[in-house]
Amino acid sequence: MPFTQSTSTLHCEWGLNGVAQLAPISNVVIIVDVLSFSTCVEIAASREAIIFPYRWRDERAATFAAEVDAELAESKRTHAGYSLSPQSLLNIPKGARLVLPSPNGPLRPALEDWLCAGAILGELTGTLSPEARSASAAFRDAQPEIESLIRHCGSGRELSERGFEANVALAAAMNVSECVPLLVNGAYVPAGTQGTQR
Repeated sequence: MPFTQSTSTLHCEWGLNGVAQLAPISNVVIIVDVLSFSTCVEIAASREAIIFPYRWRDERAATFAAEVDAELAESKRTHAGYSLSPQSLLNIPKGARLVLPSPNGPLRPALEDWLCAGAILGELTGTLSPEARSASAAFRDAQPEIESLIRHCGSGRELSERGFEANVALAAAMNVSECVPLLVNGAYVPAGTQGTQR
């Protein structure tokens, strides 16, 4: 299977099809969606909140939130209430349970996700696939101006034009957290607290 990148130990691929190809041969899968799902999850998990991902924000999301005894985030980014805005989660309390809908995928190749994947891959030990090597090289090239690049790429400009410049700044900040969110029984929790989820 040529698309499994199986001749290497570190892989990099896009979207659900990428997960379908690589997950069966991987010990760990890292999902990257910098603007903004991954950033939201890291911020919430670092405050010891529990985040339940949900694919769409529709009537099923409310039912799911009730089933897992969690609050449902707002359907759109907002400055009031929890939402897919990283800034909205800065003061989420420890132990809060939140369903965070996000279409994810990602819906298109995005510069910020490619660079973040490259940053992660650059910290790992192993043999890089050509795809992973390319992402790692892209990050090394971009690192001196990473915040500016993310702020001025298409996704960053879109959020800034909608009044969410602070979200872009939060997402572009490097080496600001030691939290590793893990997906455990359908919810993201900080590593080391897997036993605390209800």
